[in-house]
Amino acid sequence: MQVCCCCCYGRRLFGPSKEGWDKACLFHPIVVQDPLSSHWRMYYYGRDSSSWHNNVSPALICTGRIGVASSEDGLTWSPKQGPLTGGAILDPRAHSSSLFDSVHVGCSDVLFYQDMWWMYYFGGGLDSLKLPTAKSLAAAMKLRVGLCKSVFDEISTSSLF
Repeated sequence: MQVCCCCCYGRRLFGPSKEGWDKACLFHPIVVQDPLSSHWRMYYYGRDSSSWHNNVSPALICTGRIGVASSEDGLTWSPKQGPLTGGAILDPRAHSSSLFDSVHVGCSDVLFYQDMWWMYYFGGGLDSLKLPTAKSLAAAMKLRVGLCKSVFDEISTSSLF
């Protein structure tokens, strides 16, 4: 089992939950200060098993769902319960297997702009791409970029590419 965590000066700041959507692994923290409250937000991605959504396995990287934690001092973090599976704030879009983010998602960057939170994320779907290797062609998942905007904790998504 992969277990990634967020560390600072040898001290573990945040790790996988015991029961939530991120119990198998979490990765890639993006920390931003909330301009309206001076608290800190940490966006990160992870998953709860060795498979991605739609039973795609093995999941080769720590992507899966996206969540958020908050902190008053930037060192002590509390995960925030989101409205989606196990408390996530962004899930793969399961209603259509043809969407670019129907299997897994991960966050790339987050910023507060024009009174909204903007999250640039990437996703993978069931469409594949043939890559030449030394001995044969291997199937690989295409990753594409998406954008989520949040106003008063309402999330809307749209594909950029």
